[in-house]
Formats: sequence, C-alpha cells, structure tokens
Amino acid sequence: MVSKMTVKKPHIVILGAGISGLTLAWSLKQRLGTNIHISILEKENRSGGYMHTHHQDGFLFEYGPRSCRPSGAGLETLKLIESLQLQNDIITENVEAKKRYLWKDQTLHPLPNGFFSFLTSPLTKKTIWPIAREFLRPKTKVADESIFSFFNRRFSPEIAETLIDPLVNGIYAGDIRKLSIRSCFPLFHEMEQTYGSLVKGFLLSPKKSYSLSDFQSKMQKTSLFSFRKGIETLPKELSKHLTAELKLNHTVTALNFDHDAIRIQLNDKRSLEANYLFSTLPSHALVKLTDHAPFIEQLTSIPHVPIAVVNLGWHQPILKQQGFGFLIPSREKEKILGIVWDSSVFPTQNAIPNQTRLTVMIGGALFCPHHFATLDASQFIALACKAVEKHLDIFQPPDTCAVKIIPQAIPQYLVGHHEKVKMIQQIAANIHPHFQVLGSSFFGVSVNDCIKKSVDVADYFHKNANKKS
Repeated sequence: MVSKMTVKKPHIVILGAGISGLTLAWSLKQRLGTNIHISILEKENRSGGYMHTHHQDGFLFEYGPRSCRPSGAGLETLKLIESLQLQNDIITENVEAKKRYLWKDQTLHPLPNGFFSFLTSPLTKKTIWPIAREFLRPKTKVADESIFSFFNRRFSPEIAETLIDPLVNGIYAGDIRKLSIRSCFPLFHEMEQTYGSLVKGFLLSPKKSYSLSDFQSKMQKTSLFSFRKGIETLPKELSKHLTAELKLNHTVTALNFDHDAIRIQLNDKRSLEANYLFSTLPSHALVKLTDHAPFIEQLTSIPHVPIAVVNLGWHQPILKQQGFGFLIPSREKEKILGIVWDSSVFPTQNAIPNQTRLTVMIGGALFCPHHFATLDASQFIALACKAVEKHLDIFQPPDTCAVKIIPQAIPQYLVGHHEKVKMIQQIAANIHPHFQVLGSSFFGVSVNDCIKKSVDVADYFHKNANKKS
C-alpha cells in the first residue's frame, strides 16, 4: 500500500491590514482557496488603515479617504464590491457635488462646468490660448520632470499654479515643483510620449472597451461613490471574510531572511516563518524592520507629509452654497489646503436631513513641519474654525468637532520616483526572491490604485503558482 505524502501549504504573510493588505489577502484566497495559508499582521487594534469612518454625536465623519471614482482603476474596486456583494450599500454623489470651487484672490470662485463658463470664468479665460497652441509644443526627451515643469512647458505657468497646483494639493498635499509627473499623473506623461500632445491624446486615444456587469455599467455614469455607512464599510467587510487570517495587535519588530525561509519577529518575542512575504507597509514603517543598507537608503528617500483632518458638524444647514467644496492654490498662502462639504456631496450619510458636515484639511509639503509638530488637536480645530469663517462666512461654532493628526500621511512621489521604485523592487528580490513590496508609498495613493495593484499582484502570483503545479 502506497501512502500519500502530505504537502505542506505555503505560508503567505502580509504586513499591514490596510486596503492593500486586505485586498491582496482576499484576492489570493479567491484564486487559491485552501491551497495556501495566509497571515495578515496588523499592529493596530483595527483593520482598514487610513480608511477610517468615525461616528460622533450623531455625525458620520471620515478621517481619511471619503470616496472613490468608478472609472479607470476604479473598475477593480467595483469588481471587489461585487465579489463581497456590497452593491446595495453603495451611494453615489449628489448632483450638487459636480459644482467645485477655487479660492483665489480672497474670493471663492466656481470652477467652470461648461464651454461658455470656461470662456468667461476669471479662472480660465486666460488659459484658452495656451490650451489652443499646446499641440504645437514639442514633447520632452527627459525620462521624468516635475508637475510644474510639465504643465508650464506644455501650457503656461498660470495653468500650472492656478489650476494644477490646487488639484495636486487635494490629492498629494505636495509641492508641484518637486513631485513627479510620471508617477503622479502617468496618463498625462504617456499621452505626451505617445501623441506628442495632451490635447491630441484626449482627442485621438482609443476608448478602452470592457465587458461590464450591469452594476459596473451603471456606476460608469456616476463621478463618485461611497458607502451608506461610510468608506470603512469596504475594509470592514473584507475583514469579516478574513477573520481566520487577520492578526490584529501583532507588531513586527524585525525581518530575517535566509535561503530556506523568511522569519518575522514579533514584539512579544514570538516569530513566524513564511514562504512568501508581502509588505504593504508605508516605506517609513518598513525601513524600521530591516538592516539592509541599500534598502534603507531607498526607502528613506520617499518622504511623507503631515496632514491634520478636522471634521466639523452642525445640526442645521449653514452652507450658503452647495457643491463638493474648494481647494486653494499654494501661492494664496493660506493655512489650509481646502474644505470638503461632506453633507453636500453625500447627504444620504446625514443622520438627519439638515445636518452640515465639513472636513478641513491642514498640512502638506508647504506647511512648516516644525510648526505642524507643535500644534495639538485644539489648535487645529481653532485653525479650521477660522478658515470656515474666512472662506465660507460661517461664524456659528460647530456642534461637534473631530480631529485626526497624521504626522506621516501622504507619500510624496518626487521626480525620479518611478526608477526609485524599480530599484526598491530589485533590492527586495535580491534580499529574497519571495519578498515583495506594494502599497501607497510606491504604486499610487488612491484607494483605487491600492486595490488594483493588490489584485494585479494576486493575479501574477496565481499565474506563477499554476506554472509550478
């Protein structure tokens, strides 16, 4: 009688239970099922990372991301939502959210939302000629450049500083003279390289066709979506399906690599042994776990800027206009980055119809880091209240306030980031062939970017696993 040998399942360890780590674990489990053993190690007592919905005094506040776009990388997010059967929990933006504003010259200006308003708006009427002649500009031969350099070269300094700068503030809270066009806005970089012009690129690039489900097709008609109970609905649901794999309050203190295995040291003196290791940690957290000098050098070269998110709530309608909110160009020298009008964007998240919910964003690359470090929650609230007085003429004190201070919040993709990430990936592979990094420090800061990268990594792993079997 021939006995069957028991084949030990490969142990996959994932560092971090933010949206990248949870999506990676879920995607691997969906593809490989019981053929693998997964452990997700998270130092906090909750999963979800920066996707954190906070309920306070009858208000729903978001400490981090508050919405996603359904297009582009958002298609993978929609597929994930379907796989978790969360379609009925989705809400889309209020029609008023299409109105967006810019603070310029001490005035709140509506951004143009049509051809005529684009021609007449004080924000854009000076941009018509630079846009019209953009297709005549030669494309660059350099591998990368700053966002300011790109838009200044292709259009004008006015477009770069008035329109692009506040957009970058809203996404990266960064300095357009230092951030990489190739890594922050890869589509624009690719359009110039392929078509020689952004205008030509938008006109000539073929529309990608996808086989969409009814839900995905319906969502393409919207601009933004979230969840009825907040954005944290998504990581919470993932966590429910990953209960056996998720290990909260597990702080990793060191990583040790040898030919046979990868050993993960925990702060309680225990250790885990892994066949494969995926880190979704921020670069500033991962660097503390290694003594590999070249790896440390590259990881520490990715800075993260501080952000304070101040949520303000009133039990009555106090906004004088409706819309998504407003952003501020850096040259206006204001103390905030912008304000999101949450109750106007997603009114169905209000506990009562007349609530007003605002989020004031403070910090970023151009906010003095030493000054930021000296401020406490009460001082950030005071800054936020002064901002709504100045910018929105709201003098009534809020009924409730919540503050989330993140000293190292948003990674900065500086010029050359693309090559830096390639080097980090190569070093990781040299440290151990089964060691890989992903997450917002490297491949995109949005929720959609993180989800898509995790799905891509799971697909690649699955394909290679099938080759070996």
